[in-house]
Amino acid sequence: IMMVLLFFYNQAAELRAQLLQQAERLSTVRLLMDRITTELRSSRAHAFYEAAFLGDTQFIQFVRTDLVSPAGWKQGERVLAAQTDLKLVRYSLNGDTNSVAGLYREEEPLVETRTTKSASVTVDVSPVKRPEPLSEEIRYVQFRYWDGTKWLESWDKPRLPTGVEISLGFEAPVTDEEGTTSGEVFRRVVYLPGGAAQHPEFTPASFVV
Repeated sequence: IMMVLLFFYNQAAELRAQLLQQAERLSTVRLLMDRITTELRSSRAHAFYEAAFLGDTQFIQFVRTDLVSPAGWKQGERVLAAQTDLKLVRYSLNGDTNSVAGLYREEEPLVETRTTKSASVTVDVSPVKRPEPLSEEIRYVQFRYWDGTKWLESWDKPRLPTGVEISLGFEAPVTDEEGTTSGEVFRRVVYLPGGAAQHPEFTPASFVV
């Protein structure tokens, strides 16, 4: 009787562990989707940065707006560093053998500075240390871009796409000889409000509607 009870107890413990793992995975995907969605919806084009939005199937880079952090200011003192509300954000899937596989996110402030001699505008992008992956469990990422009429595998136009399709998975889907694809993939299509902006500040000079 004890052996039978121990067998059923082990079975229940394994089932509980599987359910907890599945719940954690679903929570991870949901949080990542929500974070990417929020940042994509705050993305914008800019008349100065012609390549404000770039992307392919496993990489996406865009300029987004964010509140200026008060960390660079001290009361009664001069500002320690130039502050900006524009941030350059990158999401990429890293599968290199020299680094941890997973979904990575990087962020850099975009600061316009003027030199004393030439007074020419330059973009100061401070180098940052490569961050830890947001999730080591994500091993499949795919981005697609909607231009208003069709889906594209890459984007390098001056304007923003109308929408972005995000696909995340814990393993890459497998297609058999019959063309049937198997594997769990989570997808979401995000509408970009900045893609319809017509103000001159958001439209590069080289782009004509």
